[in-house]
Amino acid sequence: MPRRHVLLVDDHKTDVILAQAALELSALDAQVTVRLNDIFYSATRHPGQQRAAYARLRDKHVDFLVVALPELRPVLALELDGDSHDNDAQRYRDAVKDVAFASAGLPLIRARAETVWTPEAIRSHIEGSMARR
Repeated sequence: MPRRHVLLVDDHKTDVILAQAALELSALDAQVTVRLNDIFYSATRHPGQQRAAYARLRDKHVDFLVVALPELRPVLALELDGDSHDNDAQRYRDAVKDVAFASAGLPLIRARAETVWTPEAIRSHIEGSMARR
């Protein structure tokens, strides 16, 4: 299978730069497009339940995972929801993500992709979302 020559398409490069600029803390970093199965695991020992949990999370990711350095401990996730999130199939996928993050006690913050985000606006949106929790 061929590998990609670049990791991010141009529109996501800008998002990454803004997310990292919004953090402004050396103890945090933003990881891009992280699979849910790389964040969560099933705590059950029952093989069938483990497979079911893996299947629910398979092929799903978050746009940004903010981690604490140096141990890369997840702190919160940020999802940029565009027009593609306005259909029933994507709403279901988003609900699966919401449940996974809520059950793990990890904040998942959603923002509309159509909004023009500056580092200050991202920081304010994250702080506001965290204050409401």
